[in-house]
Amino acid sequence: AAVVAICYILYKKHTSADLVDTRLLLSAADWCALWLHEAGLAASAQTLTAMDLLVQEVDVLQALEWRTQVPTVHSWLTAFCARLDAATWGELKVPLDSILDQGISFARAAQQHISALDAPPRRVAVGVLCHGLVAARLLHVDMICPQKAAAEWEPLFADGTIDTDDQHPPSTNLQACMLDLLQLAADATAASLQQDSLSVARLVSYFPPEFLVPP
Repeated sequence: AAVVAICYILYKKHTSADLVDTRLLLSAADWCALWLHEAGLAASAQTLTAMDLLVQEVDVLQALEWRTQVPTVHSWLTAFCARLDAATWGELKVPLDSILDQGISFARAAQQHISALDAPPRRVAVGVLCHGLVAARLLHVDMICPQKAAAEWEPLFADGTIDTDDQHPPSTNLQACMLDLLQLAADATAASLQQDSLSVARLVSYFPPEFLVPP
């Protein structure tokens, strides 16, 4: 019942225009219960009623505290850029806005080729932000590039696949603490920044520039 209830919640978030036939839900629940029983994962293949599914759906929603909004690359990247903008007193607003626009375009293209399991939205957003800062000459590649991967990184950033329209070198003081500010904005360690950045850099290399131009 829990599995079917979760699927139904996800379906209703996807579309509110169509209602699912209750008989179809019950059939799915019966099939799932039988499969679990035959696999030795359930004591019995219990037949469920419409009320059972309704109760289970409410239980799931209460366990989630009714928070069913799933963060996306867009929402994560927007939050990270806003934090970094605040932490740098607005000095990087122009390049951050450009990084956000192109990062969202990249995320749209990437979603057609990878799943959220292979590339979790938060990690993609962190990598896109790091990649954009490097391409905009706001962060030196050495700060987020593991020494052992330096040879692989250089070609990925050389062509500026993700770039900004205007490059605004930060002040000397700001540049000196940029990595610390980035870790603060993304709530991430230096090691995770490196891993997420390299993963996104590899993904970016597979896309032609036209896929990354904001509409």
